[in-house]
Amino acid sequence: MIEISHITKRFGKKAVLDDFSLDIDDDQIYGLIGYNGVGKTTLLKLMNGIYRPDSGCVKVDGAVVFENAKMKQNIFLMTEELFLLQQASISDMANFYRGYYPGWDQSVCKDLANLFGLDMQKRIGGFSKGMLRQVGILTAFSSGCKYLFLDEAFDGLDLGIRLVMRQILKLYVRKKNATVVLTSHNLEELEECADRFGMI
Repeated sequence: MIEISHITKRFGKKAVLDDFSLDIDDDQIYGLIGYNGVGKTTLLKLMNGIYRPDSGCVKVDGAVVFENAKMKQNIFLMTEELFLLQQASISDMANFYRGYYPGWDQSVCKDLANLFGLDMQKRIGGFSKGMLRQVGILTAFSSGCKYLFLDEAFDGLDLGIRLVMRQILKLYVRKKNATVVLTSHNLEELEECADRFGMI
């Protein structure tokens, strides 16, 4: 379970989130809706322990996430800032992430690369925006984490991949007893796959 209690996060004098609270139960896809710039990505980074709240508390499975290395091994965050070395291949990055996530599943990585038509030996630096998003998706699902946080997960994907993505999300939650938090500014995208919704 994700418990967010009265958090405030400021950047300079601007409060991006102010006295914000939210609980997300286990084993579901939670859709977080909001316009660009309202704090969705900031909230995900607080849930992942990348940012420390100025006040309030963020807990996952009852533990504070910030500076909790053990907890972070079971949490995966996908944003446009996902760490991908431009000179590396998907295979190289799989080896990197496999060393960090104990539940990494290399067979899932290979299967999704084949499904998306991605060459695992090709340099990532030559990939389009849509291809990079697909690499982020396959990395998230290969991680085997109980908690996936996917920021604008459908952005840059064509219709066929979006339809496949919805099915993969539901399968992952069912097989892993996982919780997935999706953000989007497009309600229609989330309506097709989310079990519950929140607005920010």
